[in-house]
Amino acid sequence: MSSGPQPSSRSHSRIFAALPTVAAVILFLGGLYAGRWLTLLPVAQHLKATKKAYTLGRIVPRDPERSRRASAYYDPERARRDMDDYVWSVPNVPTPFVGSAPRPGHYFNTTINSVQCRNDHEIQMPKPPGVYRIFFTGGSTAFGSGAPSQDRTIGGYLEKLLNDKLAKETNRKYEVLVLANPAWLSTHERVAIENRITEFAPDLVVAFSGNNDVYFAVLGRNALWMRTHLDQNYFDALAQIYPKAGGDPLVEPADNSPQSIDPGVMAARVVKNARLSAHALSLVGARYVFALQPAIAVSSKQLSERERKNLETGDAKLRTYYPGGYAAIRASLGQIHEENFSWLDLSDVFKGHEAKEEIFLDSFHFGDRGNDLIAQALLQQLRPLLTNSAGRSQQTP
Repeated sequence: MSSGPQPSSRSHSRIFAALPTVAAVILFLGGLYAGRWLTLLPVAQHLKATKKAYTLGRIVPRDPERSRRASAYYDPERARRDMDDYVWSVPNVPTPFVGSAPRPGHYFNTTINSVQCRNDHEIQMPKPPGVYRIFFTGGSTAFGSGAPSQDRTIGGYLEKLLNDKLAKETNRKYEVLVLANPAWLSTHERVAIENRITEFAPDLVVAFSGNNDVYFAVLGRNALWMRTHLDQNYFDALAQIYPKAGGDPLVEPADNSPQSIDPGVMAARVVKNARLSAHALSLVGARYVFALQPAIAVSSKQLSERERKNLETGDAKLRTYYPGGYAAIRASLGQIHEENFSWLDLSDVFKGHEAKEEIFLDSFHFGDRGNDLIAQALLQQLRPLLTNSAGRSQQTP
């Protein structure tokens, strides 16, 4: 008697018996993949958006806007051609106490050294004899977003001017180290000064500041207890991942308000940071200069058609808040009397420049022309302090 069909029947039975297990494994693996994809999606979206802002050319990839922005540079044609290499915001890395800061490495036309300064060289310690060490700190304009090269940031121009104009007179070599990051406020600057800069034998710290404190105050952020955009992205990514790893959902502790911060309150926070910065620097024998930076909403420069359009089409809340916000900062800074503290009002540094001479890339960033003009103004106003170590520089209206 033949028993040929029986093995086939047993095989079919085994296959059908295994189907629920196979389906469960497929669903399990699919669930793992979907969960991983959904968990990493916010991180991937953050990385994609961040990479789009790495260079000015990525922000404005096509004409005619590309050519319009290029008009803010000394060499517009070269800027239009090369702005794909003009760093706007380098990759950041979570950094102790300041949230995030530039990641060391080389990016396009920019080098970040091992202590996160935008400089091609490392900081020498102990400081060489005869070197006068200046740290330049602040947000994206201090960092040099949009600068054609390291030496055409504000800090780069300032270092060259100091060594060309003052080195022989003072018998010093001037070094300008740029420790800045897009979106930093006076709080980030103060923490960087207290915890980092004071460790590297500074003689002078220039904080090119004010704009971001005003900007985030409009958004209702408490400058003493908030996150920048990059820090918020890190927090949001962790908030997605943490519960999936078995943790409790994260609670948002940042002090955010749906209403803009009162200008007087905002300015008082700036002054608190300035006073603490000055005190920390006094402990190492260094001076502190707060330079109130320019912004298009408070500038009396004759605006070009593009600059004027940029102002008029910007956020109306920002345009309305800025004059009062800057006035409050000016009034508050004038009440600081620490011995090693000075402040400079550079908010209208482009006054008298004609419309045909474009400077603003947007509301508060500049091409190399603007960076150069600011460095020249800094040299002029810092000269009394640098040539007379016993004297104090005075705020110039």
